[in-house]
Amino acid sequence: MILDPKQKLRNIAFYNNLLIIICVFAILCFATSMYLDSIKITVKRCTNAQKETFGPIIVKNKPQIYEIFAVHNGSNSFSHVSGEVIKDGDTLYEFDKELWHESGYDSEGYWSESSGDLRAKLTFDEPGEYYINLEKETNSLQKPTFLAIYKKQASGIPHFILGVYALITVIIGFVSVNASWIAEKSAQYED
Repeated sequence: MILDPKQKLRNIAFYNNLLIIICVFAILCFATSMYLDSIKITVKRCTNAQKETFGPIIVKNKPQIYEIFAVHNGSNSFSHVSGEVIKDGDTLYEFDKELWHESGYDSEGYWSESSGDLRAKLTFDEPGEYYINLEKETNSLQKPTFLAIYKKQASGIPHFILGVYALITVIIGFVSVNASWIAEKSAQYED
């Protein structure tokens, strides 16, 4: 069987166009993933109190994701934020972080260092009633540490995984469809 060179070129053009469409699909998957990861509802903004309890979080059958976000505002000061997740009077897990900012002058001039924010994602898988105890202490006399709890509305992970698979398909497809062109260009660069 003799292959028509024009038919082969049409097939390569068809597959390259198909790969472009899959590449656009991968980009849309990544964009959708970022968008879904950013959708959240503010559930509570904590006041200046040192200790607060949030809840109950009632989980029936669908897992729920909450995000705790804290930002330390202050110069040459620190805050310590800690929390624990409680179900049926038992502590399931705990988290804490030192938030701080320091600055000053030395022989090289002005310097500044900080670790000023905390993000903790909490996933409640099992049905039940949960509480979150939050505690913060600071030595800052300036602005207080901002602390908020958000409920995540969706997860972008499935879209991200689909985008990765689509991108891998594009790379493998491009290399296999255009192998002769790649070999020709590689030979030109080697000369």
